[in-house]
Amino acid sequence: MAANKDAVIAKSKQEELVGQEGKAQGDLSDPAVEQDTKSQSGKKNRTRQAEKLKMAQFQQLIPEEKKEAVRNIDMLLDVTLPVTVELGHTTLQIKDVLKLGRGSVIELEKSVGEYVDLVVNNKVIAKGEVVVIEENFGFRIVELVPNENSSEVSQ
Repeated sequence: MAANKDAVIAKSKQEELVGQEGKAQGDLSDPAVEQDTKSQSGKKNRTRQAEKLKMAQFQQLIPEEKKEAVRNIDMLLDVTLPVTVELGHTTLQIKDVLKLGRGSVIELEKSVGEYVDLVVNNKVIAKGEVVVIEENFGFRIVELVPNENSSEVSQ
């Protein structure tokens, strides 16, 4: 008789849970529901309760957001940035700068054969070699400098 009373209580709680769409649909971890279902015929009752519950519905991701991001990147592709190949550098005192004239030679802190820097927007992004292309100088990238946020080096 007591088992039958427990079954009626469990069934009413089960209907209450299933009837409240959007609220705790089939929260099997609810101690009151779990205790009532165990007092009846164990696993069979829990299975029946789970069958009556609805699966959660999730919205699919919209691929339109990805297209929007690509369009935003496309807007940046025509932005120009200053690109410089830095052969080397040095420091001079003001009196030495004032003495500079035609034919003056300034010694740089880079050795012959040492890679030069490719600077984009004031940031070194690569190292490489100076090459001659017909009557102009060029730059051959030998090594990419890793991004501050990245730990890998590309070569």
